[in-house]
Amino acid sequence: MTVSFHKLRNGSFSLSYYARRDQPPDVARDWEFIEDAAFCIAEAMKTEPTFGPVTLVYYDRRPKGSVAMGAPARATYEDFPSNEYALRRAFERMGDSDFVDPMIVEKIDDDSLRQRSPSVLWETKALRREYERSKREDFEIKALTGGEFGISALTERAQKAYRLKADHCLVFKTRSELVPYVQSAESRGFRFKGKEILEGFQGTRV
Repeated sequence: MTVSFHKLRNGSFSLSYYARRDQPPDVARDWEFIEDAAFCIAEAMKTEPTFGPVTLVYYDRRPKGSVAMGAPARATYEDFPSNEYALRRAFERMGDSDFVDPMIVEKIDDDSLRQRSPSVLWETKALRREYERSKREDFEIKALTGGEFGISALTERAQKAYRLKADHCLVFKTRSELVPYVQSAESRGFRFKGKEILEGFQGTRV
């Protein structure tokens, strides 16, 4: 069974249609499956960069070993408007000795509710996988004949974000045309291979 949807401008989504290959569709009969699909779509959309607000939670030491060390682990909560900003902060702190077991959860407005288990959007293992993936270059810049420049998308996320196929190449006639494209992509967290081709170019810090 396939359930399709389209995104709305307010960050939500709307189901469009569903289909089955094994038998004719019947909404009444399949409603429970459609509801399950809608739930899965909603949960998946919570990990997208624009979803928010969210809270980055981490500890200054491993909670399980804190008792033996004589002091409880201290949790830190940092609120961000979206996953994008929380991920950037997590990547900046990744590897620090006091940045332990990080996770991103849905924002909790009431401090008293922080004692409860919030809805986890990015668990620790998923955050570390995303961090390792983020260190890989998403695009490659190449010098073409005639003084032109080409950009190709190397990673799946770059291909999806810019609707490019793996074997496609964007062509720019001059550096002045290419630089704004690179700056815009870097501001969104994408990385470039071959940027040394752009003499004197200073990238945007992310």
